[in-house]
Amino acid sequence: MKEHTTARYPRITPNSLIGTDDLLSVFKLALPPCQNCQTPRENEHAKFCSNCGVVLKTASTFDEIVKHDIEKLGLTKKRVQTIKKHSHITIIKDILMDHENRELRDVPGIGEIWAKRIRSRAEEYIS
Repeated sequence: MKEHTTARYPRITPNSLIGTDDLLSVFKLALPPCQNCQTPRENEHAKFCSNCGVVLKTASTFDEIVKHDIEKLGLTKKRVQTIKKHSHITIIKDILMDHENRELRDVPGIGEIWAKRIRSRAEEYIS
């Protein structure tokens, strides 16, 4: 009679991967410093700088990402230059705000298919 064996796989937990269950001690939230005096923030809930007292701005990662230049999308230099020369598109936000890719399609050499590809790359970049 054939013996039935099952493979045993250990349960993966934070402790087995990192050595602790306290993830907050290992992975700290990177907070932007005070925009006035560059003092590091003490915690994520701080409303005022502990050093100079100025109201702290809340940083938006999304806003920072959409301000990146369109060259970050992996397009050729020539295509990036053509887009910038023949349109007002310079940053990723411009592509995302281009309703139905109208401005992109007005660029010489960019038709409906390439406009969709470029928009898809922009959407993938921010996700």
